[in-house]
Amino acid sequence: MNPFEKFLIHYASQPVPKHLQELLSITSKKELKKFAHSLQIFKADLVTLTHTCNKIGYHHFIQYGQWVPEHLKPTTDEKEAFEKSGVGKLEGKAAKFISKISNTFIERKYRVGHLFVGRKRWHLLFLELRDIKSEENHWVAGSHIHFTNDLCSPLGIDEVSRKFAELDFEMGERFHVKWVEQTTG
Repeated sequence: MNPFEKFLIHYASQPVPKHLQELLSITSKKELKKFAHSLQIFKADLVTLTHTCNKIGYHHFIQYGQWVPEHLKPTTDEKEAFEKSGVGKLEGKAAKFISKISNTFIERKYRVGHLFVGRKRWHLLFLELRDIKSEENHWVAGSHIHFTNDLCSPLGIDEVSRKFAELDFEMGERFHVKWVEQTTG
């Protein structure tokens, strides 16, 4: 048996982490908010959930990559203006093209999302790489991931799926959940 097979067998044989099973079973937004604020998610528990969620009626989907805000995506006109510009100072649409490219390096985000879809419910756990850094974190409690689900969003599963595929995880209200990188054992 190769190491990858051992890895899969190990995680598939684990129970669903109780605190994450409880998170996915909450049906009141008020209760969800309270629970999320008291929750800690260990990296190993999230890995286990991704491999065992089928035991509680969910399918797991993962999406990751660079996400660039829409306002930074150059238009065809801006790109063509830049390609036609000569040497020297850029103006108009050519300058706007360069400005958008430059700002992309500042504003882009590397995102990882875990979507759990059941017969009647969906849940999304996601992070941006800077969210799990302990230093210079924008959340007062430090390293964290984000959680949202069908209780926090008016979106149906078709729209959720489309946005998820585009790495656009802005789907409604979301909660910060404490992230712990170390293993639980």
